[in-house]
Amino acid sequence: MRTTLVISGLAALGMVVLGTGGCTSKKADGVPAKAPAANAAPAGAAVRVLVKAQPVQKADLAISIPLVGAVKAQTVVPVGALYGGRVAEVLVKEGDLVKKDQVLVTLDKRDVELRLQQADTAIEQAKKQLEAMGAAAALEKETLALGVKQAQASVAQVKANLEKVERGARPEEHRQVAAAVEVARAQVDSMQRELGRLDGLYENKIIPKSQLDKASDGYKVANAQYNSAMAQLALVNKGARDEDRDAVKAAFAQVEAVLELAQVATKRGEVRDQEVAAASIGLHQAELSREVAQRALDEMEVRAPVAGVIQQKKIEVGGMVGAGTPMFLLVPAGAVAVEALVTDNQKALIGPMAKADFTIEAIGKSGTGELLFLADTVDALRGGYLLRIGVPQNLLGLARDGMFVRMTLATGQVHQGALLVPAGAVLHREGKKVVFVVAQDKAELRPVETGLRQDGLVEVISGLKGGESVVTDGHLNLLNGATVQVKN
Repeated sequence: MRTTLVISGLAALGMVVLGTGGCTSKKADGVPAKAPAANAAPAGAAVRVLVKAQPVQKADLAISIPLVGAVKAQTVVPVGALYGGRVAEVLVKEGDLVKKDQVLVTLDKRDVELRLQQADTAIEQAKKQLEAMGAAAALEKETLALGVKQAQASVAQVKANLEKVERGARPEEHRQVAAAVEVARAQVDSMQRELGRLDGLYENKIIPKSQLDKASDGYKVANAQYNSAMAQLALVNKGARDEDRDAVKAAFAQVEAVLELAQVATKRGEVRDQEVAAASIGLHQAELSREVAQRALDEMEVRAPVAGVIQQKKIEVGGMVGAGTPMFLLVPAGAVAVEALVTDNQKALIGPMAKADFTIEAIGKSGTGELLFLADTVDALRGGYLLRIGVPQNLLGLARDGMFVRMTLATGQVHQGALLVPAGAVLHREGKKVVFVVAQDKAELRPVETGLRQDGLVEVISGLKGGESVVTDGHLNLLNGATVQVKN
């Protein structure tokens, strides 16, 4: 009876076991030979190779592409100071997550604080000057207005007296003129005393000359009014003679001249208003200077314009920085993406709804992101089509520029009825991809064309049919046509 000896791997070497089934032989010297072992194959039996095999699977294959890439900042914000200065303190380092308006660096404040103190002093001085000039202008305008009013009254009085002289004075008019003389005399005395007082103040430089001039003009007006009143009284006493009429007319001309002088003097009030306006402008300029100094002091603390991650720090404590010189590069929160390169064949598979499952190696975190961008042209320097995947919300604060990423891109496409075999079933021989197909206990070497790989399976585009079985183990040294026994 012939049996089969199963020895894994012997068929690949083309070995066979020969014998004389069930017979006893003798050596040349006549010594009987040993009987064969109980499990030895009978003479002339073929050797079977023990293998494992699986049927070819037919399934819908969701196309995915394994890729490697990196986290890349999509926007970088340079952060600099509005004013230059010496760096006093650096409060963040590269990689720090910062909030909007968080202080990043402090510059030396001493010079700016001194400028602010100077501005405060200038404002106080300007306020005092404006207050003094405003008060002086108001007093001068009031005095000049009173002088005009008095001159107008004198003109009216002398004119009335002239009319009376023309028609003759009555007793009650005589009394009125005498009373006017007394009033005018009292006014002259009062103005003379005031002029003497102000002259002393001017000599001691307590009041401006314009105030003394104003008092002098008032005295002149009062004296002219007194002379006019005396002339009127004389006319009333003497009667209306020609010379009296001429005197009254002369007095009328005099008070008219005084009125004109008073009216001209009011123009000095306009000049004073201009001086007050100039002082007001000076105060406003001092206040603006203080605002600039205060802003400069505030800017000595350089703050983050947006929330994000410090990508690069370019300064050190004690160094000088110029106005507008970038001190940090800040990646805004959410302004990162995963970038990778794909080939022509891979690009053809990627649809607009593609997504990627990825792992950021440095932090050991995983996530899923959507396709944001796929280049239409090859990046000549990097040799591929740039692909960009969005970073999910839960990783935005952790994903940093430059971190290495492994990902699997789900293209959104499916191969219907794809033929799949275990990746271990495909061998490379003489530059070709081959598999061993088990048919009637024989191993048939068959060349194949493969496609995509997924989860340990390989897509076979040509060379196999659905339902066929392929060797998955024990085939490394297997020969075409070898007898096999499948034992899974």
